[in-house]
Amino acid sequence: MGWNGTAWAVAAPRLLQASVTCDPPSLAAGADVTTSVAVTGAALGDFARASFSHDLQGMTLTAWASAADTVSVRLQNGTAGAVDLGSGTLRVRVEKA
Repeated sequence: MGWNGTAWAVAAPRLLQASVTCDPPSLAAGADVTTSVAVTGAALGDFARASFSHDLQGMTLTAWASAADTVSVRLQNGTAGAVDLGSGTLRVRVEKA
């Protein structure tokens, strides 16, 4: 049931995925870095998620469809000190809106 009592159906999501090797720079407290990942079929308004193969050590990873076939991923250090993650795999998943 929808919010106003009407029924609605949800189609099975169409998922797109990509992965790249990534070596983020050392980030000082409060600093951030953004990179782009090519994801064929991604479009503005799609849902995007990202994951990294290492412990983020308190940092935040955010993803969004920023252009056709492109997902932007931002790594932000909200901790009190510098964090330097090693090279790893950045994975992106897009669910078509």
